[in-house]
Amino acid sequence: MILNAKITSADIFIEDHDILTFAIGIETSAGWGTNIGCFYLDWTKNGERVPAPYTSKVIRAILETVGVRSWGDLVGKYIRIDDNDLPNSSITKIANLMKDNWINLRTLAE
Repeated sequence: MILNAKITSADIFIEDHDILTFAIGIETSAGWGTNIGCFYLDWTKNGERVPAPYTSKVIRAILETVGVRSWGDLVGKYIRIDDNDLPNSSITKIANLMKDNWINLRTLAE
């Protein structure tokens, strides 16, 4: 089902397993909230942390789709989501509220 959602938080952080990741908190027009993202943005190669090959592509696609130039500006913006029959899967498709410019985060992160 396609729903409207307000972005309530946008964080890039190092999670418990030392993995750089991101989470975008949303509140939907159906009255429930969740996080989008949580893909790893780096990994260990030869004993050093290195960016995943898709890191900049995913971050840039999110910023351009929402229509902002800074990660901090995501909070308070409205988007459309495809709920992918939650709770059996996660939200991977988002779009600008006013434009039909859907992105699939899972596809971008392959």
